[in-house]
Amino acid sequence: MPQQKETDFEAVVEMSRSWDARQAGREVGEAIMKRMKRPSKFVLFFATIHYEKHGGFQELLNGVYDFLPKETPLVGGTVAGFINNSGCYARGVAALAVYYPNMKIAVGIGDNTKRNPKKAAAKCAIMISKGLENSGYPNKFLTHIVSGAKMLSFPIVGRKTVLNIPNGPHISLLVKLSTLVVQHGVARANDVLEELAERLPNFYFMGGEAADDNKVRENVQFFNDKVYENAVVAIGAATDLGLKLATRYEATMNPEKMAKVTKTGGWKHVLTKINGKPARRELLRLLNWPEGYIDERVYRRVFFYPIGYENENGLHPHVMGAFIGDSIVFEYPMAAPNICVLNYSGRTIDAAAEQVSAELEETKPLLGFGNACIACLEALRSGAYSMIHKRLLKVFDEKPFLMLFLAGEDFKFPNKPYIHANYSLNMLAIAGK
Repeated sequence: MPQQKETDFEAVVEMSRSWDARQAGREVGEAIMKRMKRPSKFVLFFATIHYEKHGGFQELLNGVYDFLPKETPLVGGTVAGFINNSGCYARGVAALAVYYPNMKIAVGIGDNTKRNPKKAAAKCAIMISKGLENSGYPNKFLTHIVSGAKMLSFPIVGRKTVLNIPNGPHISLLVKLSTLVVQHGVARANDVLEELAERLPNFYFMGGEAADDNKVRENVQFFNDKVYENAVVAIGAATDLGLKLATRYEATMNPEKMAKVTKTGGWKHVLTKINGKPARRELLRLLNWPEGYIDERVYRRVFFYPIGYENENGLHPHVMGAFIGDSIVFEYPMAAPNICVLNYSGRTIDAAAEQVSAELEETKPLLGFGNACIACLEALRSGAYSMIHKRLLKVFDEKPFLMLFLAGEDFKFPNKPYIHANYSLNMLAIAGK
């Protein structure tokens, strides 16, 4: 294949802070077309949930394609916020556009991820595999967005984070029914990622779960010029450029607050008993919380008390998503016998950002695309986000980068186990040959 110079590589990150959906889309689309000298190979496109009530997401995409050529592949979804070269934002639209001659692109989509996650992932992966057949390029990466968790929905009482009902096996059944029937429930993104990784083993992965503004009610995915719910969307790329993935957890183990998982349900998303006792009551004891602390506002509180475990693949921090009776619903499966309450603070976030930045500095990156936990954005609202922003600027300088705040973070090294995480900070850099 013909050799290309690094100067043939183009990438831009554009954003809009306009409130109106159509206007925001048009501003981003127009900016991409003005700054890119050649047609984009693909566009990654992300928006906060606010546009749902300011014109709608279809109008947002219509605005982008007022300027982008209709054949431009576009994948993305709703996020809680993002960091780019300009700063950190919890409202707006962000897009990343790339051109490089020695890069082949394929797009994939699968729907009903909560009802049948493996079938959705298989459909998406097959589209990617077929699209990249015989590419001839050695390095491959996948950028994907999966529909995130949505607040559980129950008959009569509606959608709840906290539901005080008698304890029993019916709780796991209620969680399953809500997730399967109306697709309000756990994301089941772990199952999606497992299938993607099995079918695309030699890819780098960088993606995660779509999110809203941390109310965990709605999220959407973008695939070309259409809006979807409960889907997995992805762009796969093969190239001769170098790829470097740096990952770190923002939380650390706390051996002083260990506990034993003694009963689970609902695909292991429902923790029923801790230390042989009802999970909710034992958690209150471990954290020294009063009973009244668990109410409909608890979701924002629990972000600072991750529950996790370690296994052969490293640390696995989890967010507590809902409290139903004496059971605790987790976004990810609780697949370990021993758990603990982890340490999480601005200090641990900064340490993760420092380590990721140090690992990337030597690569001389042309572009960076990464993710971080939505909990990190909550912690950074005081303005401390500059910790991460300054470290990334030091690495990328004037080269474009985009880091998303997601409801769950996914990453994978080629031919290694996939990681579906919370409380992590990760960046995939495209570098020279």
